[in-house]
Amino acid sequence: MTITSANIETKIEMNDASPFLLCIQNPKEYYKIVQEFVAAFHGGISEFTFWEGDKHVNAESIGEILTDIFSFELTDKKIIALLHKRLQQNFNESDLIFQFQQVKAESEKFLLELCATAEFALDYNEISLEGLLKLCNVKPERNYQTLLEKIICYLNLFAGLKGICNFVLVGLKHVLDDGDLQLLYRHCKLHKLSLLLIEYGKIRPILPEERAIIITEDLCEIVENLS
Repeated sequence: MTITSANIETKIEMNDASPFLLCIQNPKEYYKIVQEFVAAFHGGISEFTFWEGDKHVNAESIGEILTDIFSFELTDKKIIALLHKRLQQNFNESDLIFQFQQVKAESEKFLLELCATAEFALDYNEISLEGLLKLCNVKPERNYQTLLEKIICYLNLFAGLKGICNFVLVGLKHVLDDGDLQLLYRHCKLHKLSLLLIEYGKIRPILPEERAIIITEDLCEIVENLS
């Protein structure tokens, strides 16, 4: 995927072997650029455009952005909706329909008998797979111990459920050291996931596998490791 902007001379070429850094040293410009990316990934108007080859694409259809590294959860509404949609699809393509009809019949029989014990008429909704998934709170299991593991779970979930491979992560270098970053990069290369990191300033020298655009305080543009 290629990302372009009239305000940034260098194109952002994303690939799984080499994460891209956009380091912005001007605080107002940093806020503005992050807001523009958020708008793009939420289907809004943005100064950034996204391309697959020579085809213009919507950012939200091919990627995800993570802006709040401190409080993101693997059980947010978007992930749950994608998960339940996938389970519905798997159900429709499987031989589980007969088993579900048995469960449904037994459950409705139980509800009918239970409601008959009341002294007034009762009504209830028909049992559906969607309702069952919500009732049982089906969600991704919390099987991580560290922030690095949580981020990897986040990437894997969206890659698997949404079928995407492009991710924009904001402020990652402020919370992961170089060792953890290289483990993350190794995972992304193995699973063919492309990363764009947007950072406030250049807080450390870039790693050998990283490419960077640095926007200075006076909005000059410096590139590193792009040759």
